[in-house]
Amino acid sequence: MEGIFTQTFKFKVINGTPLGRACIATKEIIKSEIICKFAGPKISLREFFDKYDINDGNPLQITDDNYIDLIVPYVCFNHSCEPNAGIRNNGILFALRNIPAGEEITYDYSTTIDDVTWQMECMCKKKGCRKVIGDFQSVPHEVKEYYRKNGALTTHIIQTYY
Repeated sequence: MEGIFTQTFKFKVINGTPLGRACIATKEIIKSEIICKFAGPKISLREFFDKYDINDGNPLQITDDNYIDLIVPYVCFNHSCEPNAGIRNNGILFALRNIPAGEEITYDYSTTIDDVTWQMECMCKKKGCRKVIGDFQSVPHEVKEYYRKNGALTTHIIQTYY
């Protein structure tokens, strides 16, 4: 019975990357494979602002006013404008393509946010970098369609925009 509640991941958190912490694949992750389910306490937007400065914290929006206050290791996944993973439902992270061992696992933060006032500088340095990470409305139409067709949108974003 020992270890029955232990989660086995195919990634590990490392420190010392240009963005601080990152999640790196420890084994190959196959396209469509579930990587993890994000977890943390559920909080309202008001509770979030009572707890954090606007640029601190990393909540995952699940309704207009409800968020998951992500805990380690889930808070350690970085953004990319050309991610290898996506989020569906209310926090299921899955592979958008095969992810080899040793590669950082990233997702597009904009696919989880419905708040036109939120934005941050993007540091992904990918060819298609948008330079600023904003809410879902800031994502180019063709990129939105890619995420929609690949099931890489949260329930809240689907209900709000589709």
